[in-house]
Amino acid sequence: MIIENPNKIDKHTVGCIMTFKGKYLHLKRTKDNVWGSPAGSVEDGETPEQAIKREIKEELGLDIKPTFWKTTYHDFNNKEGTVAYHMFEYDFKEDPSDMIVLDKQESEELVLLPIEETLKLDLFEDEDYVIKLHYKENQ
Repeated sequence: MIIENPNKIDKHTVGCIMTFKGKYLHLKRTKDNVWGSPAGSVEDGETPEQAIKREIKEELGLDIKPTFWKTTYHDFNNKEGTVAYHMFEYDFKEDPSDMIVLDKQESEELVLLPIEETLKLDLFEDEDYVIKLHYKENQ
């Protein structure tokens, strides 16, 4: 569930909305078969910027520097407490399909889809909110 700026944050995570020619990149997560953007937890001593660069390298095999976009706050039914989701964005200038090397322990499939098709996927919790927000702000 999306929440307003909380008083207490239990966990910091990062994610990156990645696009190419208006299509959104999503990974099918191996552990739970849901779709989402490259993402993960911020480790101790790491900044969100360092964390997203590490996650993109681990999950996609890419050394890129995404741009910070915004932070959203989530309560995942008390599973993890209150989460600050630091979102980044990256727009590929050329088709990333041949550049990406998936970590098969993390993700089993990759797609690039327009917004309408993206929202039909079985997305990670609150991912639809973040994608819709990104799409709205970039029109």
